[in-house]
Amino acid sequence: MRVDLGSTKNPRLAHRELTRGTALVERPRVSPDGTTIVFTLGHEPRTEIYTMPIAGGRPTQLTFLDSLSVAGGWSPDGRQIVFASTRGGKAGVWTIDAAGGDARPRSSNDLSESFDLVWSPGSRILFQQPGNRNYAELDLETRGTRPLLADGAPGWIFSPVYSPDGSKVAVMWNRPPDRGIWVIDTPGRRTALLRRTSGSSDPLGWSADGGTLYVVEGELGPRRGPTSSVAGTKTHARLLALSLDGGVRTIAELPGEIGGVSMSPDASCFVYTVYSSRSDVWLVEDFDPPARRDVLVASR
Repeated sequence: MRVDLGSTKNPRLAHRELTRGTALVERPRVSPDGTTIVFTLGHEPRTEIYTMPIAGGRPTQLTFLDSLSVAGGWSPDGRQIVFASTRGGKAGVWTIDAAGGDARPRSSNDLSESFDLVWSPGSRILFQQPGNRNYAELDLETRGTRPLLADGAPGWIFSPVYSPDGSKVAVMWNRPPDRGIWVIDTPGRRTALLRRTSGSSDPLGWSADGGTLYVVEGELGPRRGPTSSVAGTKTHARLLALSLDGGVRTIAELPGEIGGVSMSPDASCFVYTVYSSRSDVWLVEDFDPPARRDVLVASR
């Protein structure tokens, strides 16, 4: 689904369905130029990476790995896509050109079962480590990694989103006793709590000037398999704009049970997945064929 926030003259929200069918769609991510969505399509244990125009249209399949592949995000120039895949037996970091081509494994490091990863500014990819307590920055040029947080950092951390200039990264951090949205200063690794939450909350993106953070917040729903967030889906969800000076503004409500959410770079529209009850109808022929004579004789 796509929700357009409209203008100040016409603030009505318009929700529009972008995909149809019974295949599971998850982890949508909007491209840096705001024209394309990358997402995961399929059911465990086989999912693939697809793209489609943000205005709607026919999806294009990018990967053919015959494994569990989960969308991650776009390179800053929009030319490449990072994703997680179990191709080869264990989850790893992969990339593929946005125009298509051969997918390339990028790291042999262990990846969390959340399959959570994002392309940070420059040539680095941030991926969640097993245990969900930290992220590692992978430098694609050197293949080296470094932790986002200092070793032994408390709590569990999720959903990193870099500011436009790369100087800050917002995360959902369950850091007892303060669970909520935190902002990490990337040069000095200083941390600050921006909003305390009791439910489920995830950063989505920043305003162009880095002064406002957009988040989705709601009640924690069930986990719908490995392609959904490790924290589960959300119900009674709201899109919020958080100013770094402490202001909070609700900008939209998202009906039903939702999964992944992504925003356009200018925050004019948001794309989100909706979970609903749908079924394919199949005709099965010869389901109960006549018993063979030799079987009948043997059973007397």
